[in-house]
Amino acid sequence: MKSLVSAAAFLLLLFAAAGSKAQAQTPLQRHAAFFDSNKDGKVYPSETYSKWTVLYSLGKDKNGFLQKETVRKVLNGSLFYEWERARQSSS
Repeated sequence: MKSLVSAAAFLLLLFAAAGSKAQAQTPLQRHAAFFDSNKDGKVYPSETYSKWTVLYSLGKDKNGFLQKETVRKVLNGSLFYEWERARQSSS
């Protein structure tokens, strides 16, 4: 559970850092910036793999599949709000 929390925090920080620049970028530039973790303007396979690994560990279903709708929710940030509501309702 601790690794999920740290992975979620990583993604939230990533979205927050990208949010200030997102207004002036095209959708393709935002997409590339999401995967460019060292911000050198180039997306390497290792950068893509590490972000998809985090995404998979956070969003996989009970059968181990990553659904398209879950990916959308992660990318637009709504999945984190959904988890928070579920956490609060279970408390």
